[in-house]
Amino acid sequence: MTGWRGSHWFQPMLVASLVFLAGCSHYWYKPDDASTSLQQFSQDHRACLEQAGTPVVNRPGYAVIDEQAFRRCLVVRGWMRREVPSNDVPAGYYRGYEERELVPVRIDEIPEQPRTPSSTATPTITPAKPLPPWAIRCREIYADPVARKRCAEVDANAPTAR
Repeated sequence: MTGWRGSHWFQPMLVASLVFLAGCSHYWYKPDDASTSLQQFSQDHRACLEQAGTPVVNRPGYAVIDEQAFRRCLVVRGWMRREVPSNDVPAGYYRGYEERELVPVRIDEIPEQPRTPSSTATPTITPAKPLPPWAIRCREIYADPVARKRCAEVDANAPTAR
């Protein structure tokens, strides 16, 4: 047999399925404070759900959440959102509200949190050096990674950015 006719698409499909099986989720963290606790996140999470939600009539403690307003609220409080592999979540990263359907949500509950590594375990991700102000500015302005990189390159080469 000289070859399999479908072999030209086999490898890309294999890679795509492995990436899918690995699974990534979005988590909230504070880049300037590696010692944030679940209690701190829970307080900010609840406050932002209250602020971004429309209360449900005859259901105290429930609201319909505007996801974009919720995210803006957490960002204003110093949190940043990042996608990380679900099986390797660093300490200080927390799951927040993610809109699935337009349904009422209990504002006093947070989603199930990832298991945190024990204090004796070796951390899998070491904290990076704090980003310079121009890099943070580029991250906040541009959602597109290519535009963010260009912005950071321009700012890094500017004489006043250093």
